[in-house]
Amino acid sequence: MTRSTSVSRRRVIGERLASYRDPAGVEHALVLLPGRRGQLLIDRSPAGERVVAELAADEGREQALAILRDADGNTKGLAPKPPIEGYLARAARSTDPLCRALSSDDLSEAEADRRRQAA
Repeated sequence: MTRSTSVSRRRVIGERLASYRDPAGVEHALVLLPGRRGQLLIDRSPAGERVVAELAADEGREQALAILRDADGNTKGLAPKPPIEGYLARAARSTDPLCRALSSDDLSEAEADRRRQAA
């Protein structure tokens, strides 16, 4: 049996790392929230919250920022590679969601409890 309950539209703040506007002009915020096994990088908009990445327990802000930013794609000693687009660049021009919706199963117990109490 799969437990995938939709998360309440009432949100806890989280650590805001970046923001962007999608092609429709809707503002999105990229935030870190406590997850079950580490932190979650979330794309938050008026339409809801989507999981960009699930970080390991020993990962945090720096790893989340690396996911968001573009990279040059080059590795020392190897032939140049094309740039690697980060999430922000792709999401800013996409008309469709790039990630799955956040569910209560994604959140830490404490975060899920806070959201239930706030609803």
